[in-house]
Amino acid sequence: MMLGGSRIRLARGNDMPSRPEMLPVLLCAVLLGLAACGHEDGSGGGQQAPSAANEDAPQADAAPAGAAGSRSAAQTVVAPVAEGAARAPVPAAAPQGNGAPAPGLPGQLDAVTSPPDKDAAVFSPEPEFDFGEVLQGEKREHTFTVGNRGAIDHTIRAVNPTCGCFIAEVTAPDGRAIDPRKHPPNTDMMTLKPGEEAKVKVELNSFGQRVGKLQKQIIVISSDNRQPALRLTLSMTIAAGVQVEPNPLQFGEVLRGQTKTARAWIKLKQLTDLEITGWVEKPDFFEVAYEKSPAPDGSPAIALDVTLLPNAPVGYIAPALVAKTNNARLQQVQVQLYANVKSQVVFSTGNQINNERIDFEVIPFGESRTRSVEITNASAEEPYVVESVEIESKYQEQIKVALEELERGMRYKITLTTDPSLDARFFRGILKVKAEHVDTPEKQIHFHGWVKKS
Repeated sequence: MMLGGSRIRLARGNDMPSRPEMLPVLLCAVLLGLAACGHEDGSGGGQQAPSAANEDAPQADAAPAGAAGSRSAAQTVVAPVAEGAARAPVPAAAPQGNGAPAPGLPGQLDAVTSPPDKDAAVFSPEPEFDFGEVLQGEKREHTFTVGNRGAIDHTIRAVNPTCGCFIAEVTAPDGRAIDPRKHPPNTDMMTLKPGEEAKVKVELNSFGQRVGKLQKQIIVISSDNRQPALRLTLSMTIAAGVQVEPNPLQFGEVLRGQTKTARAWIKLKQLTDLEITGWVEKPDFFEVAYEKSPAPDGSPAIALDVTLLPNAPVGYIAPALVAKTNNARLQQVQVQLYANVKSQVVFSTGNQINNERIDFEVIPFGESRTRSVEITNASAEEPYVVESVEIESKYQEQIKVALEELERGMRYKITLTTDPSLDARFFRGILKVKAEHVDTPEKQIHFHGWVKKS
């Protein structure tokens, strides 16, 4: 896609002209700048917005390009509204990853950071709760109460956890269970009449949380103008009951059909009597053996020997190995597994940056250029038999493809040659190779290049 655009710099501060005769010029510059901003989305005026269908436009990994500018969304300021007056609904923010703050809540940013209002209608009798010591990987629950002590109805619009490590479930006064993650944005979640209460149940999963004191919050967005964002605060001290090393357990690159074993240690920090009693999650292409054995540093531990089996699928795999334990507090121990299972069929283009991508580079107009792909199969038991090769490109008539069988089922060479008549500032396409093979029935190899006229 073509990257393009323009930027207008408006004078400010010390840049402001002091001469009165310059004011009309400045005014014109401001008006032009506003007009340019109005067309920044490509809806009109200036340079036309790039289209995904424009194959002449270079991709991000192809032609060098200037850095693209970025715009940050403006924050909305909402004026105070009298109690009971109608207010626009606030969209619910999606839960974020562990430790990540929730996105801005339009119009409520000041309310989130301001001290609690003791006279607010929507309130919680106990807005803070301390779990105390929580072991890494331990799961806990707590339920907050949110009530309406005002004289009029108030709506609850959203319940937003500020961390992906816990889930909130809301129970309305009529007993309805509401999942805030699935609640439609810009709609009210429930209405609290005077004296009514709702329950906010929090399910904490401390896996991956750092050791030490932590504080997490749930933000309840309501129509109460005195406190539109009620904070429910959870405190805890994360402690390491066990420590898994290494975690994740890396297997690196493994050729499909081969086996590879890697060892991890579950160090028994506080829970020296912990034992593995089974598996909650264990992919069928992994095999695990374990025994109590001291870690290399001498600490008590359980040694895990994890073996990647020949039936592992081709590609990057990242399953979780979750062990069931005999401990009531830490009922599960998780080990993340990573492996890159490579097919026995290797495609090599000679490209040092990406060996499975063809780069024609810059071709002088009127000349031709040839690039090749070598296919090698490492398994005689599973032949790789090429059935067809074709090119998908806007310029496929000017790019010829040829297949050479060096050793049936084992080695092939495919050449792509551009025609001297190729006239494209930038071109790209896909080489499709179809074959009879269990792992790689179809392979797509992308190519690109430039044609330069002197």
